[in-house]
Parts: sequence; C-alpha cells; structure tokens
Amino acid sequence: MDSLIKKQLKLFDSDAFIAERESEDPAMIQHLDILKKINKHGYLTTNSQAGKKTGNDMEKAYITGVMLAEDAALFIKNMSVHTDKIVAEVVISEQDTLPIPVTISKNKKIDVHTHLRFSMFKSEAAHEFKTLGITGSDRNKFVFVTCCDPVWGRVELFDAVLEMLKIKKDTYVTPKDKLKDQLKIVSDLLKKNPSDSDLQERKKELELRVHDYKEMNLLADRIFLF
Repeated sequence: MDSLIKKQLKLFDSDAFIAERESEDPAMIQHLDILKKINKHGYLTTNSQAGKKTGNDMEKAYITGVMLAEDAALFIKNMSVHTDKIVAEVVISEQDTLPIPVTISKNKKIDVHTHLRFSMFKSEAAHEFKTLGITGSDRNKFVFVTCCDPVWGRVELFDAVLEMLKIKKDTYVTPKDKLKDQLKIVSDLLKKNPSDSDLQERKKELELRVHDYKEMNLLADRIFLF
C-alpha cells in the first residue's frame, strides 16, 4: 500500500498533472494539498471536483477512487452516520446504471456537462487498476468507492472525507463533544486556580463555542476540528 500511495503523491506533484488540472479546472489547483492528504490516508483518488457555483454554472463536489476493502466498510459507515454526504461502493458490472448530473448550466434549459455513476464496466475497472499500479490478486483487496455532496455549489466534501478517513476505529467523537471535554478540563483547572486570567478567558471562549454549536444544531457536525 505504501508504494501505491507514494506513486499517487508523485503524480500529484508532477508538472504534467498540474498542467492538466489547470487546463481542465483551474479551481482544483487550490485543493491539491487536501487531495494529497486524502491519498495519504489510503483513498487513492481517480477523479474529483470540489463543487462550486459561478453564475448559471453549478457543480456538486465528488471524489472517485479505490481503497482497501477492510478500510472501506468503516469509512462508508462513518461518512453515512456522521455527515450528510452520499457514499457507496461502486458496483463492477456489465450492466450500466443511470447517470447522476454533477455539473450543469441553468439557462433557458438545464444542460448537463458531466455526470457520475455508481457502477463501472469490468474494462473500466481494469483500466483504473492498471493506472494505479494495482495488479494481479492484489486487485481483490480493493474496492471502488465514490463520494458525492448532495448540495450544489458546496465546497466541503474533501474536508469531510479526510476527517472520516482519520477514524481508524469504530468510534467517533463529534467536534461538539471534543469542546465539552476541553471545557471540563479548563473548568477543573480553574477551580484549583480561580485567579488565573488565562484560564478564565479560555473558559469563556470554550463556553461560547459550545453555545454556537447548540445554536447551529445539525450544522455543528459539519465543522471539523483538526
């Protein structure tokens, strides 16, 4: 796996790859760093777009790629439970599925420029495996996974994917719970040192942030703490 990741990162740093991205979608250049982090965590990406809205043109963010099957099960579960993103294993079959529009223009009519499928032909899968350098029986260890943001023009899918990839056990602590834990630690310290002005300020800051999360309700879990 390490050699596959190194190959991916080398590709992302190549002049040819960067030039191709600048030609196809210049806005993606600013997202290359986070895509590299996603690949470092074992999601070997094959295609992606960040999601944007410019005038009458709109995108849904998406990522396609492969990962080890043993990692994909937990990743798909966490993406589904802890985010509002769409994620699924891609079915390899000789029967095609209907496309999902992910880039459109809205004028007098809606023009679809690019689309996404949650299936691929065996020949497509073989080509992707070859491009990634996954050969022979090793291919049986991997599955194709696609993630998509259901909201047009929203630029947050990559952050959500990276956050979920960092979870290696079947547990997850929300950012709000992390703040509460920090608040408890600071409050306990303040009891021992009630005149500490730094602790007082830190407690006020944490209380405000916890309050903000309560106010945002479902939006709270879309904010990721790194």
